[in-house]
Amino acid sequence: METAFVPYRLMSPYQRTQEFGRIFDELYRDYRKRYWAKDTWLRPRVYLQSWPDGDIVALWQARQHADLLGLPYRYYLRQAFEHCFAAGYRRCPAPNQIWRDPVVEAVESAAKKGVELAAYKEYRPGVLHPAFLAENYRGHPVQVAAHDDLVAKIKQFPAFFKLGSILVNDKTMPEHVARERFGDAQVDKALAEHRPFNPRVPGEPMPHDVAPKPGCFGTHRAASVVCQKCPAVESCQTLHADIGATLTARHGSEAPRASKQTSDATERKRRQRERERLDRVAGRQAGPEDGLKRG
Repeated sequence: METAFVPYRLMSPYQRTQEFGRIFDELYRDYRKRYWAKDTWLRPRVYLQSWPDGDIVALWQARQHADLLGLPYRYYLRQAFEHCFAAGYRRCPAPNQIWRDPVVEAVESAAKKGVELAAYKEYRPGVLHPAFLAENYRGHPVQVAAHDDLVAKIKQFPAFFKLGSILVNDKTMPEHVARERFGDAQVDKALAEHRPFNPRVPGEPMPHDVAPKPGCFGTHRAASVVCQKCPAVESCQTLHADIGATLTARHGSEAPRASKQTSDATERKRRQRERERLDRVAGRQAGPEDGLKRG
């Protein structure tokens, strides 16, 4: 979550993987029509449960790579597809082919040359979560991280990320935050020189009691320093306790998968010890002479 592209950080890992799979399916259909003039008979896979289990695992792992690199999902997937075609693929790659080391290295190399346009598109108001719009700024850590990222991109990619456009057209950064980050002189200059074109009309602000929740919401860890400082810690603790109670009532444990693995390991060990016991009994019954003859 700390390395993922900032606009995705209000999504849970499941939601991020679902979005990753939706974009993968969209690009898969687009490339299939463009290069092979074929359509797919499957319905668009908008939800993660539409995929087979093996593909879900592959999409999850590929999404983790994209998050580790901090890249927008559409950019990562498009670069992965293009690398596979350049490597000689005669069909669209499958989900388990886009997170292998050569593909990840190719995507990372391409990102170093330029990812600014893809990042710019993901920061557009129509794509962003409402919590990232200026009228909904509450000082939440993820909102602050988004402003940190915008400031870095304004300095690194001035051709795409223009301060005046962000303040006047997109309105994704409050003016007082921009003045704190850039100073009054630079903000005044940007506002004076910018010619607004189709500026966004701010919507109704989110209620003050509705705070944006981080993607890890519901997975509270008492020993975590991050959890202790999180503004959503109280409601997160409540949800975590409710989830634990539901799992215990339904499966007998708060961690049913871990409990199943433990019980399976215990049963394997029991069977192993039983086999060893039977072997020892059989050896005693055969006697040393019989053992020599068999040898």
